[in-house]
Amino acid sequence: MSPLWSELTLEDLYGEKLVCTYLKQTLPGRNIASIYQQQGMQPEPTVEVASSFHACSIVASGFGFTIADPLAAHDMGNDVVQVPVKTEFRYDFAFFEPVQTRNDPMVVQFKQRVKEVTAEYRQRCGFNLQPLASSKSNSLPADQDDS
Repeated sequence: MSPLWSELTLEDLYGEKLVCTYLKQTLPGRNIASIYQQQGMQPEPTVEVASSFHACSIVASGFGFTIADPLAAHDMGNDVVQVPVKTEFRYDFAFFEPVQTRNDPMVVQFKQRVKEVTAEYRQRCGFNLQPLASSKSNSLPADQDDS
């Protein structure tokens, strides 16, 4: 696949080897199945694994493609090329943090890293999506600072 593509469709990927999380047993797998179903297609994975990170690792070794969250793909560095799939499906992330660990240095560092990776991905892929805010939530959107 060409790293020059700004986005791909499932039709572009037809015939390529799909590596994905378990389609029925995992939320990411069910999301992948949903993306295919929205296009009137069925996913035909060559390999199913337990996590997006595992799928990205297999892709980084040179085998096939996966549909995964940008955080998992980011950890692969330059060994994978991230190209958005043209779809109406949007995957939202939610992280729950217990009040007692909110200021823990590791939690603060993790939240900062998620914000950085998300901003990098959104800029590189041309996304200008605003995070959804819940009136019943004490959490902040990814682009806000709680300090």
